Amino acid sequence: MIRTEIKTKSSIVRIHDEYCNAPSEGCISHLNQIVSNYYKRRNTTEEAVAVQDENTVSQ
Repeated sequence: MIRTEIKTKSSIVRIHDEYCNAPSEGCISHLNQIVSNYYKRRNTTEEAVAVQDENTVSQ
């Protein structure tokens, strides 16, 4: 069950929780920062692994 849906130009956040009240703007900003940080870490890790793989193949 979708409790709340927040749309922006670049994303849609759907909160699936029957116990959730409508989130405040501060809460959404905080959640956005958490998700952004996760993707930044994931992309950095993937790039590091790709470089390491390239170095291993080159040797």
